[in-house]
Amino acid sequence: MNDSSPKINEDELTPSLSVFKKLKNVLIAIILGAVLVQVFLFYGFVKSGSFTPASIIIYFDSIYFIGYLAICGIIGWVAGQDFLNWLKVKIGSWKFW
Repeated sequence: MNDSSPKINEDELTPSLSVFKKLKNVLIAIILGAVLVQVFLFYGFVKSGSFTPASIIIYFDSIYFIGYLAICGIIGWVAGQDFLNWLKVKIGSWKFW
């Protein structure tokens, strides 16, 4: 007999995330996305030699910044912990401290 049904290894299955866990991932992704922008602004401050540090607070009224944070939230919902780990690596790759 030719058994063409798919073979599923139940040991490798992971449970789906709850809505609360996904919302937590969204909030952390938005915060880490904002921190990444702040790190870029700080890097520009250090490289330019100016003595006026920039802050992300001035960008909160920009539709592009809000859109960027919304995209971070959507990717945090869909990709979850993988996206959060990627953001942490990108933030950690800028060695200022």
